Amino acid sequence: MTFNSRLPLPDSMEFKEVFTEFYRELRPLVRAIALRIAGPAADIDSMTSEAFARILATLKAGHEIKNPSAFVRVTVSRLAIDHHRMARDEAISTDALPEVAIWSSVSHLVGPEVAYEVMELHKAIDTVLSEPLRNTLLLREVAGLTVGEVADVLDIGKASVATNVLRAKRRLRQHFEDQPIPAMAEYLKGGKA
Repeated sequence: MTFNSRLPLPDSMEFKEVFTEFYRELRPLVRAIALRIAGPAADIDSMTSEAFARILATLKAGHEIKNPSAFVRVTVSRLAIDHHRMARDEAISTDALPEVAIWSSVSHLVGPEVAYEVMELHKAIDTVLSEPLRNTLLLREVAGLTVGEVADVLDIGKASVATNVLRAKRRLRQHFEDQPIPAMAEYLKGGKA
């Protein structure tokens, strides 16, 4: 789908129908990207609405959008990264922690040991990786953006995207070799594995 001059004007009823269908089709993907990058404590609905509002504003300004799907994915990725940066700079409070129900749901789906390892991986991503490596890894490997889309979002070259992903994976691998994840039973007892 391309939003261009062949489509009806943004204020027409026909355009609203096309845009509504586009919204319904991409909303789950946009929410998933925002959730993966910004985390479960973020206001995912607000980011999703803002991403679609920006595409609508761009169309109303008369600009052509050749790939609306990529445009909205890049937009929500940028919004989520901005949220992640702001949240990281704020003081940590218990209000920012994910709801118990979220971790409980993950635990029921994949088992408590896997949920625990995922939680440890998330901690390592936030503490071990620099911001450029973390953002590149999250956008490429978690959000599933293409190398070109990640390069556009972060305003870096495509080669830098590949290099950053490799470096991030290498640092995480080294981190877990140096400090293996303690066995869950030992962790819950307060001992070391």
